[in-house]
Amino acid sequence: MRYKLMPSFIAAGHQASITAGFPLVARCDLYWPQYAEASSNHQYVHLNETLVAPGFYVGRGGYQGGKGPLNQSVWIPPGQWKGVWSGETTTGPRMLNVTSVPSRMPMWHRAGGLLILASESRLRVDEQDWSRLILEVHLPTFEFYTRGGGSQIPTTTRTLFERETGARTEIAMTMRAGVANGTVVVGLQIGQAEDRRSRAWTVRLHMPPLASIVGATTDGSSTRDFTMLEPVSSDSSGDFLPFGGVGARPAPLGGHVAEVELRASQIARTAEFLVARS
Repeated sequence: MRYKLMPSFIAAGHQASITAGFPLVARCDLYWPQYAEASSNHQYVHLNETLVAPGFYVGRGGYQGGKGPLNQSVWIPPGQWKGVWSGETTTGPRMLNVTSVPSRMPMWHRAGGLLILASESRLRVDEQDWSRLILEVHLPTFEFYTRGGGSQIPTTTRTLFERETGARTEIAMTMRAGVANGTVVVGLQIGQAEDRRSRAWTVRLHMPPLASIVGATTDGSSTRDFTMLEPVSSDSSGDFLPFGGVGARPAPLGGHVAEVELRASQIARTAEFLVARS
């Protein structure tokens, strides 16, 4: 998972330099200082996208190694967060009691988030093939828009930095309620790379349960060329791993993932998707 995330790690390192030290891993009160619960040292936000709450086995004498299930309380920040292992959506702010095992650290994807992944996970970063990269997009539920929460989702922007040159590619995502009830419009703009590098992209839309794509355009042309991946069954969820990349199916309680391919090009790219209740 770590090496799939390498484009996002490298971008976060550049941002830390540009912003005089904004951390790759931040305690929640850096984002939500108005909430006392955000000051916990037992959870953090990773790469601006993933809420993580490591389990601590603590006894009278301090830390004790543990192997069994662990019960803990986690503060879910404002907005919607999707359980990485379950796919279930939780709306914050609220406290949540979770049970975890050491092999499955509690984690949640931020709804409205955007992550850049490598399409392969070679253990030497300079040997990774970045001629195709992946955009992972996690959508809120439809209720989030109908209750007025959609106004809380600003344009999400990300920057890809090339390994050798630091050349930038700017990426922006917008989400808004559609004209018809129960629809959401997702727009993506992928800018031209500063070094005019040619690159293909795989867009992976993690949709709410019972949702489907009813319209899509890429670079201004209508398309039906996308693949729908259904959630894994509860019986096979033990084989599930997050950040799996192209072809990876979503967690059991999540919606389908729609995969759309953008062919290699040197020019700026656009894509728009109309998502509706099935």
